[in-house]
Amino acid sequence: MSRFRRNTFRREVLGRFGSTAGLPLFDAVSKPIPEPIRSRFESAPKSMPLATDTRKLSHVITTHDKMKLTARQLKVLDTIRLLGPSTNREIREHLGWEINCVTGRTFELRQYGVVVDAGRRKCKIGGNICHQWKVK
Repeated sequence: MSRFRRNTFRREVLGRFGSTAGLPLFDAVSKPIPEPIRSRFESAPKSMPLATDTRKLSHVITTHDKMKLTARQLKVLDTIRLLGPSTNREIREHLGWEINCVTGRTFELRQYGVVVDAGRRKCKIGGNICHQWKVK
């Protein structure tokens, strides 16, 4: 019997208000909102800014404090300082290493936040358009 009553009530509500019927929100409140509450509600920010940049910065700071660069990472870092913004192939030519050694070390230095992307340009050695890296 209770199941039948719920179904008829649901049918009545849907028939009266349509399929958008739900809990009454602020529009359905008959009492006016007091002025102090209304002014606080209107002056409140409509969206909260995310602190992703702050999180990234704190991550870089904590990893930089813990960071102990290996000898190869230091060589790559010194080479980038010496050559200025340069590609992995240019660093490889200067050091005489394999490309996979240079690419791995630049990736690790980027993870530490020591090396950043300096845009894309034509490589002096290969002639391809590729990323260049610079010391932060």
